[in-house]
Amino acid sequence: MSRSRRWRTFLPKFPASIVFFTALALIVVILPVLYVSHEHYFYFWDWVAYQNKATSFVSSWRQSPTEAIQQLQASLATNYNLLYAVPLLPFLLAFGESRLVFIVSLALVYLLPFSLVMGAIATKLIPIHPRAVFWSTAFLTLLVPAVWAPLLRGYPDIGGILLISLAVLAYLQDVKLKHWWQIPLIGFLLGASALFRRHFAYSAIAFFGAMTLQYLLVFSAEVQLNLRRAWQHLLKSIVQISLIAAISFATLITFAWKFTYRALTVDYGTLHAAWSLTFSDVVQRYASFYGWVVWMLVILGFSAGILTRRVNLPATTFIVLFGSLGLIEWLVLLRYGYIHYTLHITPFVVLGIACFIWTIGRMFPGKTRTLILGAASLYLVCNVIMGLTPMGTFTNSVRPLFAANFSPLVRQDYDEVLQLVNYLRQLAPNREPISVVAASSFLNPSVVTTAEQTLYGREESRLNILRIPEIDSRDFYPLEQLLQAKYVVVPIPFQQILPTDEQVVRSGEQDVVKVVFDAFTQNWEIAQDFKPLPVEFTLSNNVTVNLYQRTHPTVLETAVRTFDAMQQQIGEQPGLQIDWMLLSQPLDKTSISKNPDNTYRVVISPGDRDSLPFDQQDTISFLYLGSLPENVEVTGTVMFRNNCAQKSSLRLTLLNQRADTISSLENQYSPDNSSRFKLAIRGQNPAYLLLEVLRDNKNDLIDDCALEINSLAVLTQNNQ
Repeated sequence: MSRSRRWRTFLPKFPASIVFFTALALIVVILPVLYVSHEHYFYFWDWVAYQNKATSFVSSWRQSPTEAIQQLQASLATNYNLLYAVPLLPFLLAFGESRLVFIVSLALVYLLPFSLVMGAIATKLIPIHPRAVFWSTAFLTLLVPAVWAPLLRGYPDIGGILLISLAVLAYLQDVKLKHWWQIPLIGFLLGASALFRRHFAYSAIAFFGAMTLQYLLVFSAEVQLNLRRAWQHLLKSIVQISLIAAISFATLITFAWKFTYRALTVDYGTLHAAWSLTFSDVVQRYASFYGWVVWMLVILGFSAGILTRRVNLPATTFIVLFGSLGLIEWLVLLRYGYIHYTLHITPFVVLGIACFIWTIGRMFPGKTRTLILGAASLYLVCNVIMGLTPMGTFTNSVRPLFAANFSPLVRQDYDEVLQLVNYLRQLAPNREPISVVAASSFLNPSVVTTAEQTLYGREESRLNILRIPEIDSRDFYPLEQLLQAKYVVVPIPFQQILPTDEQVVRSGEQDVVKVVFDAFTQNWEIAQDFKPLPVEFTLSNNVTVNLYQRTHPTVLETAVRTFDAMQQQIGEQPGLQIDWMLLSQPLDKTSISKNPDNTYRVVISPGDRDSLPFDQQDTISFLYLGSLPENVEVTGTVMFRNNCAQKSSLRLTLLNQRADTISSLENQYSPDNSSRFKLAIRGQNPAYLLLEVLRDNKNDLIDDCALEINSLAVLTQNNQ
């Protein structure tokens, strides 16, 4: 074919691609605009966390690009880095940092390319009419509500599955990996996906598993023909998979070695146990996220395509294996029920529907084909309407056939929440600490914080809403935060996550919140340090919000007895609780951290006296939570900083469950003799060990003097 003829063939098609791309882009922009404009809500937890991080990143960039880059680099060591915000930066800088701009930016940067990649992958599965297959699958992707729901809730995770999908596309260029660029590109994309969002490591595992199973299937077929060649091909495949895995790991180590080390050493299964639902519950949720009819189309699509051989078998086999392993991971092993985890399964669903449409289109003639495809198309359109608009909020016997509803979020008590915020601002004008004893999707500390920022802006927000523990398996005991609080907000009935909520955990996994609720509603001893305020707020769902004001500090004995009661009610120690707890009113820059060798580091650097709600204390108390024998030895190193002139003492006290003293000893240290210490104490049947730091001069507490206790360890007969 001559060059001029090739151009004549190509040119008529080119404007059509522009039209299709423009239409796709318009949908990706218009739907989020309509969706967000119909919301009237205070976002909380993950639904606002990523937007807040992106906003902070943009603010840093405006002040100093160098500072923003440093912020980005520092975030790579954390579980929630800022990589997703980098491509959003031009949009947020140009159009502002509103919710609308953030969601539309996510759609343009991640969802639009994802739909195109889905189209490209479909052309590898369906070996006819590549242009029609490409564009139909790209538009089909946008008809799956589960594609939209995570993004519209504020999750950037669509970027992670975009990277995974690009790896799939690179692999399907040649499943034998004959192109030199496939191995490094696939390895990099899989590693980058886990770096983008940690849970995409599970998709990478499914990818490797699918490759391995596919090569084993090829081996089992080849071994019947030529045993030697079959083993050669298998060994070559093992080397290829190993190289991809090595490049993936090298990608993670190169860009975020601290993150990688933590991911390999932290027991996330135990920490996230509260999110692991029963098998029946998680199956029901994943079925509802897409709709039962969608799953029927997916199964029929792959089955019909493979049985009639109207699809590319190697490519389709890989997709089926990849999707099946993903389903096993999320429905059997992990069982997490949040909507953004469905993104691991979504490519499998989209491609299954595409196979159904194109296989049925080739299997049946004339009116039968038109009827089947017309019905399927009508269902898919209705499904996205039912999934993303208020029209899908009804309940009847046919509702499970369609996707679960993720319509725009609207609070009917929006104004009442703002009234609560205004009252709290009047109540605590000097940033007095406030504890909100609620952890539901209806009311929680994050809701109050977002409501204040909505009303006054981020820069004018001044409420000091304490971070409270919310989940038993992940968090910590709530006593420290309660001891800090000057005001306590207690909604009735108890606000906990429900099994029907979008952000769901197993029942009975929020005792770390419930125990504080019980302390006030059952008038525990610690509640007597507060008085109820003569005001209450009524929110939707018959929720009444009561407020309490601290009248005097909680004494040490009450704090210990309260902890003992909390410990008994909560049961197993929360996942992130360390062995030491601060019982005094916290001072600025007072911290306890765990060292890599399982010892502890305590830093006491008091701040301004005026920042404290009560009279400045000269004793700072820490409670040891581990088990204790009758003979206990405490070791560590005392160090003074910033030219301290005053002496300090360490006092150890063994207590019983009622906070009665069993035995006590005290040792004094000065800047001249700060050194390693070893203190031994003995007592009969001790329940708790109290470590107190006593300062000789109150004035010393508000100067620059700092005291550090490092390598702090409690040695017993079992670990000496």
